[in-house]
Amino acid sequence: MTRSLLLKINLPLTVIAFAAFTKWWNVLPFDARQTFYWGFPFAYVGEGWQTSGALQFFILEALVDFMLYFLVCYGLLWILFSLFKLKNISKLIGKTLWSLAFLIIIAWAFIISFSYPTFYLTRNYDWKVLSEGYLFMGQKTPLPDINQEP
Repeated sequence: MTRSLLLKINLPLTVIAFAAFTKWWNVLPFDARQTFYWGFPFAYVGEGWQTSGALQFFILEALVDFMLYFLVCYGLLWILFSLFKLKNISKLIGKTLWSLAFLIIIAWAFIISFSYPTFYLTRNYDWKVLSEGYLFMGQKTPLPDINQEP
């Protein structure tokens, strides 16, 4: 796979996969209220504690998650291109992937800008995981069980 194909397909595919598949955690942080976090394999965004609708973001976890998604997408594309001896892709597929990736980036920019964000380099507190699960794009995080023992 050439470098141009890597940029044409892998980068937008990584953005799409990053937004489409994630994990949620319902946790009890040390000395804080029960909180939801999202990210796979590491939680990089969580509910903020300063106001309702606020989010807190963890930069290093997000970068590591994105790099892992990038490597997995690259590996899958390399296998796909090797198995089917593909040398090129149509411009329509490339433009469609880039358009979808830009829409996702714009949506994330709106979410971040209107969420009273707090940014941290990394999460610096411990937590106890109460429940966890996986989400695909469009699914809602389940409500916590209020009868659950912390």
